[in-house]
Amino acid sequence: DLAQQVLSAYEGDRMVYATLVSTGRPPFFTPKGLNRVWIKLQTGAMEGGDTEKGDYYYLQDVPWIMYFSRDVGLHAAFWHDRFGYPSSHGCVNLSPKDAKWLFNWTTPQLPLPDTRYVYASRNNPGTWVYVYASSG
Repeated sequence: DLAQQVLSAYEGDRMVYATLVSTGRPPFFTPKGLNRVWIKLQTGAMEGGDTEKGDYYYLQDVPWIMYFSRDVGLHAAFWHDRFGYPSSHGCVNLSPKDAKWLFNWTTPQLPLPDTRYVYASRNNPGTWVYVYASSG
């Protein structure tokens, strides 16, 4: 929920987890819509922004990444604690503890614990991610 800056995880119609997140700040809005996690990475590098505009970033070893809309994903953010406020370049930032829980809960499941990444497939589909803004 972009308006509330809250992520809620459901199994059927039962909420099993909820936490504060940080989504995209202007002009880097998190895209609304319904998508599936298409790849999960235990850790990865993230780069974006523009040096001329002063918003360039490069981060190594970002943990618990779950991409769901091209290069937009859910992931841990160890570089800030502004959960509950838009603060990202479009991704959904979570505390490391919350990101690890979500990573282990979502699909596709890693085939082995030491596997670095996994793509969603017909036999191992990704969890649905619904990004929306409530009215308040």
